[in-house]
Amino acid sequence: MSKFFTKEVKIAITVIICMTLLVFGINFLKGVNLLTPANYYYITCNNVSGLAMSAPVNIEGYKVGLVRNISYDVNSGKINVQIGIDNDIKLPKGTKAELASDLLGTATIALHLDRASQEYYLPGDTLPVKMSSGLLSSVEQDILPQVTNMLPKLDSILSGLNTVVNNPALTASVNRIDDIVADIEYSTSQLSMLMKNTIPSVVSNIDTVSCNLKGITAQLSEVEIAQIVSSVDSTLTNIREITDKMMDKNSTIGLLLNDTQMYEGVVSALQSADSLLVDLKANPKRYVHFSLFGKKEKK
Repeated sequence: MSKFFTKEVKIAITVIICMTLLVFGINFLKGVNLLTPANYYYITCNNVSGLAMSAPVNIEGYKVGLVRNISYDVNSGKINVQIGIDNDIKLPKGTKAELASDLLGTATIALHLDRASQEYYLPGDTLPVKMSSGLLSSVEQDILPQVTNMLPKLDSILSGLNTVVNNPALTASVNRIDDIVADIEYSTSQLSMLMKNTIPSVVSNIDTVSCNLKGITAQLSEVEIAQIVSSVDSTLTNIREITDKMMDKNSTIGLLLNDTQMYEGVVSALQSADSLLVDLKANPKRYVHFSLFGKKEKK
């Protein structure tokens, strides 16, 4: 037994193990599991830009296989792509393979199953291909023409904006705004100084007035309110007594105010007195007879 496991045999076994591990490791890094059985299908297309070995094969975003080989047929000018699909997945006839590229240009293969079909492809069959424009192609075909059409408009907008910016009126307006801001800052500083110097004195005066009002209130609170009320009540009582006497018919003022005949008599007497005074002024000799030297004797 020891003669069989010679040094050369051990080296050969080690090399074989290392090569096996290397193959498994490389395929593992590629995403290929050699222990999982797979069915191989083929795709023929004109352009496989961005598609590389070990690129994923997806069904509705779920990875079901890998690209195993890519070869170019010189006679037909076509590119043959070999894909390996998990052994437990069957592809119904009518299934199409779509080559799609992302924004970075990396291509993947997406399988679109025809679920209405009851027949299935056999391993080794060629699947029909559905070419996809991808994001970059969409950008080139849809967005770039629109951007190209917008460039003249952008140029005119920039020209108008440049004209507005270089207009002297804009500079003058900016200068006016600077002056207005400077005036506002000056006014603010003056108002701040006023608030700082005047407001404390005003507050002090208000405090003084408040103290004076408080003292007056205290003095008023010390006055005997009951005496004032009593004096007012007494005054009102006297006024009521005087009013009652004036309205009493037995008093002189009451008779004068309430007795019509007496009122008319007083008015008549005043009129007679007034007539007498008028006649006295007009004919004084009728009522006055005197002489400084006495009355002359009749002979």
